[in-house]
Amino acid sequence: MYSYFSAIQHENKKNWWVIKPMVNDSVFLIFSLNENGIHFSHIQNTFQFLDRDRSSASGTVKFSPDGKKLALYNYYDQLHVYDFDRLNGLISNHKKIEVYPSDSIDRNTILFSSVEWSPNSRFIYCSSSVDLYQVDTWENNVQNGVRFIDSYNGTLDPFPTRLFLMAQGPDCKIYMTPKNGSYSLHVINKPDEPGKACDFVQNAIKLPNSNSGTLPNFPRFRVDEDKKCDPTITSLFGETVYYRREIEVFPNPSSGVFQVKIPEVHRSGTLIVSNTEGKILVQKQVNWSVLEEIDISTFPSGRYNIEFYPDDQHEKIYYGKQVIKI
Repeated sequence: MYSYFSAIQHENKKNWWVIKPMVNDSVFLIFSLNENGIHFSHIQNTFQFLDRDRSSASGTVKFSPDGKKLALYNYYDQLHVYDFDRLNGLISNHKKIEVYPSDSIDRNTILFSSVEWSPNSRFIYCSSSVDLYQVDTWENNVQNGVRFIDSYNGTLDPFPTRLFLMAQGPDCKIYMTPKNGSYSLHVINKPDEPGKACDFVQNAIKLPNSNSGTLPNFPRFRVDEDKKCDPTITSLFGETVYYRREIEVFPNPSSGVFQVKIPEVHRSGTLIVSNTEGKILVQKQVNWSVLEEIDISTFPSGRYNIEFYPDDQHEKIYYGKQVIKI
């Protein structure tokens, strides 16, 4: 199963372990990588068979940042968590967590999935195209730690920006890419926080070019360092990239008239209303305003995006909110 390929440094801090679960089987292939190349180490049977028809490219495997655990997730087989011994490369203490009720899994639907850990190795995030869940592994009964975070908001950019691959950045945030060529990334800004306090923002970053729906499959770095990441890091790009922040809009849902609260630090800028396909429907200049009214009562019922771009753009940010017109 090529999408489940993962690696972590050996306890000796020189060699590496490379793992790969097998499709339609219950075994992991364990390889050792050193200065002389890659060598087969052993096969380990976990006695957990994976779905032959749906598992192969539908999920990922990730080691925890502290190097002690291994998580495998796809929508069909659900979440599997193991202990991992970096000294001998052994997997143990299997736990299966049902992110979805087992009787609700639709094996006729193709849902690509991904898994990632929070920097503190407490929370596991599971995305499956339409939903994002958080699992608190510190719960006495881990099954009780499953928390719904959000569902895909329907945005087209220009293709559906469904929830797909995740990777932890060196700035402690988790970045998520849609599964096709879109111009935005989703971000979990505070993955160490429980529940919705993790601050998951869809379409949080606007990219200057389209992304083909991929992220680098990094091994787990900095396992033996006290700080697994640095939240003070500021990403620098060669081109302008806008970071999305939430804007207050009320009432929501509405029959068409919305009040937009302009951020105090930015009283002037451009207010835009677009549909989920990204087509701009309303654009107006805002000058030293506290509250702006947007009237889309003549538009069809549905979801719309309201965005505010400040004139002062030294921070390269914009404010956004998806609203529902009923």
